[in-house]
Amino acid sequence: DTVIKAPRTFQEAFVFKYASEDAASAEESITMRQPRGKKTEVVCELVGNEREYVRMLKTNELDEITLPAALIAGAGDEEWLKENAGGITCLELEDNLFKSWEEIAAFSTQLPKLAKLTLSGNKLQPALPGMPAQVYGSAFLSLTKLAVNATGVTFQHIAALSAFLPQLKDLHCASNGMSSL
Repeated sequence: DTVIKAPRTFQEAFVFKYASEDAASAEESITMRQPRGKKTEVVCELVGNEREYVRMLKTNELDEITLPAALIAGAGDEEWLKENAGGITCLELEDNLFKSWEEIAAFSTQLPKLAKLTLSGNKLQPALPGMPAQVYGSAFLSLTKLAVNATGVTFQHIAALSAFLPQLKDLHCASNGMSSL
């Protein structure tokens, strides 16, 4: 039987994985990328849930977050994100349901310390050239590393965003069908 799951927000996925009582002792299947882009599932079981649950209540202290294939399509409550996820410096969101940079900017604005962002596998629409600053605001000001492998981006796409990526030093954009500059 095919099961169709509804998309969820970054906030919902974050709480489920890092701040719920179920997450502290859950068995979870994690999708991992192997060489040559193949994916495989690895089953992990987390143990010691009482101690882990207390630790997980301090989500504002977490700095590296990984939410691959979590069906994330939007931000969630921006004030909640600012208060509970504001310490994130590294965020991995491979193979989710993001379509636009505006959706990504909506939660990135609430993560002022975000330096590394992985969006590989999300099918992103091109950013429009000359996008007004109010759309992206300060969302990507501290970003130094961006991975957009297998997202459908082009060099023109990245060029349109470059004004909003002043600190970017490391860009990964493989498997996007780019053959020339």
